[in-house]
Amino acid sequence: MKKIMIFGPGMHEHVLKWNSFYHGCSLDVNSLDHVNKYKNLYKIFYIALKKFGRRYDISHVHFASSYGLLYWLIPCFSNLSIISIWGTDINRFVRPRKRYAKLWKVLILTSLKKFDIVNVPSERIKKILISWGVSPDSILVMQYGIDLSHIETIKGNRNKKYNPPRFVSIRNFSEIYNIRYLVDAFSDLSQKFSFELLVLGCGSRSEVLEIEEYIENRYDPRIKFIGCLGRQEFYDELVQANYFVSIPRTDGLSLAVLEALACGSVGIVSDIEAYDESVFNGAVVKVPLNNSSEFSKKISKILTNRGDFDLKTPLLEEYDMSKNMKKFRSITGVEGCHESL
Repeated sequence: MKKIMIFGPGMHEHVLKWNSFYHGCSLDVNSLDHVNKYKNLYKIFYIALKKFGRRYDISHVHFASSYGLLYWLIPCFSNLSIISIWGTDINRFVRPRKRYAKLWKVLILTSLKKFDIVNVPSERIKKILISWGVSPDSILVMQYGIDLSHIETIKGNRNKKYNPPRFVSIRNFSEIYNIRYLVDAFSDLSQKFSFELLVLGCGSRSEVLEIEEYIENRYDPRIKFIGCLGRQEFYDELVQANYFVSIPRTDGLSLAVLEALACGSVGIVSDIEAYDESVFNGAVVKVPLNNSSEFSKKISKILTNRGDFDLKTPLLEEYDMSKNMKKFRSITGVEGCHESL
């Protein structure tokens, strides 16, 4: 049985999905404390002591700007080392105007060069890393993907669209996702327009309360706060929604957006570089983020010319989770592991 060392936030959705790709293997999951950062100094020492000299077939590390840097303090040995990085690793920590950006870039680059496989979610991030000096031969562009077959089954059972048209905001409540901006733009629409905007998403307790209160204070019955939904409920809303909205100021290749596209609702996204990926080409409506009045005009036009879109059907086959699992297991040499965890 293959031995896999996982180093990353153990209950994070991304990590759990990647871990499922190692079914039949023996997983050793190691996580830090995301509540008490000072406690992590002791935890790193403890993990390093416990793993001293251990051998693994694969070490799979998640998030370059945290676990990716700390992994090299753990004196274990692996036949194959993998780092999965996300948009937050690039967008949050390495921006031209961010303090210490150059230092972060040097540290992350030094760390990435030590891994056998650098797994990135999009071609955009691949290009950035190559420009930094990461070898293109070590980069694997792959999301763990979305469950296309399950979504197709839901679509077949629930294909009714709402009237008046329903918009669903699908991103979380961190500031980068512009939820207040979104609410303002929809609230400023003339009362002659009939629609529903459902604000889905999760966040810290304070973020959730702030967004809920912000929506309540707009006194617009067309805008409804929903909050966090389970995956099945999320799909149920999207297959019946007319439109989904994702307008972050910066982004990676969001799986929530890919899932929303697979559910068949029309995508309204911010006009940023992340949505220049080929999968979005001609398949979404882009809106400006320079001011909310311009955004409102765009939404007004959409409501006035409802259904009048010349959009392509997005090609999502390369994001099919079942196909990506087979590909990844072949690349990492675990395709012969079939015993249950």
